[in-house]
Amino acid sequence: MACVLLTGCASGGAGHGDAAVRLVPPRPAPAASRYCAALTRTLPARLGGHPRRAVRPGSSLTVAWGNPPVTLRCGVPLPAALTPTAELTVVNGVSWFPQPPGAATPTQFIEVGREAYVELTIPASYAPAGPLLVAISNAIVAVIPAKTGGQI
Repeated sequence: MACVLLTGCASGGAGHGDAAVRLVPPRPAPAASRYCAALTRTLPARLGGHPRRAVRPGSSLTVAWGNPPVTLRCGVPLPAALTPTAELTVVNGVSWFPQPPGAATPTQFIEVGREAYVELTIPASYAPAGPLLVAISNAIVAVIPAKTGGQI
């Protein structure tokens, strides 16, 4: 699960006047890290109309938008709760594992089935999550290849 805290860092730049979002970067394998860096470079400056925020510590594996923040961490491990019978949400060719499972309004989605796993945390106040998942899915498809043979 992502650690999201607001800090009292100086405003400006990508933070658009908001305090930086504290977000712990994952530690992926080198190949996944390269895909993640490509993904974060291509992500939009605005997501669902919300501006991109500064993230501390700075990392090519993390991005945040809006207040409260929508956060993205790329290169996370495969979720332990994912089982062969888990229900996935597929958006534009990207399979997302919603958390908590079975929730009417999941607040976290972990992309599975690509060469780098992506965790997207969406506060409940942004519901429905569909438009945000579409934007991030389109970016993922452009830079992170699917695993072969439908692997997860």
